[in-house]
Amino acid sequence: MTAFALLGVFAGGLAARLSGALGKRLVPLNLGVMAGGFLMIGSAHTVWTVALSVFLIGLAEGMLFPLSFIKTAEVVPKLGLTTGISLLLACVYACQFLSPLFVRGIELLLHTNSVRGVFIAVSAALAVTTVIYLPFARNRKRAEEQPAIS
Repeated sequence: MTAFALLGVFAGGLAARLSGALGKRLVPLNLGVMAGGFLMIGSAHTVWTVALSVFLIGLAEGMLFPLSFIKTAEVVPKLGLTTGISLLLACVYACQFLSPLFVRGIELLLHTNSVRGVFIAVSAALAVTTVIYLPFARNRKRAEEQPAIS
């Protein structure tokens, strides 16, 4: 299954070139794709559904990861860029390390011994995040399109 995730990451890295065409809609699109992947894996009953789900999650990650590097490079001053990228990667790997604790915490919160409920909860959280993010993306786009008042 890891191979399907890596195929998705590879395809997402290639599709990240669409970021110019999609603009501010890229992040909510990726969050939606990831939410769909987690929803599918939470309700999967066949190995092919799991494979497709893992591919979709990898696809979204493959597009979000380069975007996070680009945004970090835009925000962090040049002299601190190495430190900024290092902190970004440290946070990514710390979250990866802590993910089993997160999953167990969600299982305890939901009173379940099944990871399916966790995947569906993550899907719901991603869907809510997508809906919350959309107005911010639209407002930023409008602000960028308005001419500067002199």
